[in-house]
Amino acid sequence: MNLICPHEKYFSQDIKKKFKKILACNFTNINQAKFNKLFYKYEVILARFKINIPYRAEHNIKFILSPTTGLNHINAKYLKDSRVNVISLKNESKILSKVNATVEHTVFLVLLALRKFLKNKKDKNIIIGNEINKKKIGLLGLGRIGKKVGSIFDMFGAEVSFYDKKIKKNLKNFRRKKLKNLLEDSDLISLHIPYEKKNENFINQKKLKLMKDNVILVNTSRGEVINEGDLISHIKRKRKFQYIADVISNENKKENNRRNFLSLKNNVILTPHIGGLTEESIKITDNFIYKKFLKYYLGN
Repeated sequence: MNLICPHEKYFSQDIKKKFKKILACNFTNINQAKFNKLFYKYEVILARFKINIPYRAEHNIKFILSPTTGLNHINAKYLKDSRVNVISLKNESKILSKVNATVEHTVFLVLLALRKFLKNKKDKNIIIGNEINKKKIGLLGLGRIGKKVGSIFDMFGAEVSFYDKKIKKNLKNFRRKKLKNLLEDSDLISLHIPYEKKNENFINQKKLKLMKDNVILVNTSRGEVINEGDLISHIKRKRKFQYIADVISNENKKENNRRNFLSLKNNVILTPHIGGLTEESIKITDNFIYKKFLKYYLGN
């Protein structure tokens, strides 16, 4: 079988060597337009979220390998295509418990915001920042990442609350709140909900109006869980509102809101979806995907 990886720089050298031993491989770095012209000729696609995999009815694809939990970069029709096996990290709780990159990036973004990093970049005078200690932190979603992020904030001395439909009671160090109360009370709100159709535009104008004027909203989940048009309008009206994110909607397309967010540079910190990209986490997830693929490959 032949394999294409359109952005080899996001994969470990170890995994490239392993795949090259068993498959005819094309590890490269190409843009979306070039990828669209040739991806369907390959039997195996190895890709992270940095490129979209569009659907073509006529294709040679047998495997799509994606060491990610989110699958919105893969056309949903492949998930129903009986010719294609999609191998990802979705629902792989055991291996994901060892992955900490996004957790650490979330805390890093929060610290940037509280220390008023944006103002420090342009102002030569000393800017006095704030601490996590005593802050009211609201977690939207208390899955793997939400729990770890909450535990770190708790150790910093924050008052941590959460909203999660699946959890109906308080936990040891986290207080469960109704969604409305969490949005109204929190000094900082961190999003940890998966991107599914039911969660699309979960944060909208109605929910934004419930938040404090000077709240910090953090998103290391997916851009699609926020109505970005509503958010941009809200930030323009609420000058103290801060949005700190690693993700945007339609991030691999030209028609996205990156420029609109960057124009709000005094209120927005935006990193280019690098939350999961550490050497340690890449190595763990690459090897898991390889081993899972190998079972199918040897079985066939």
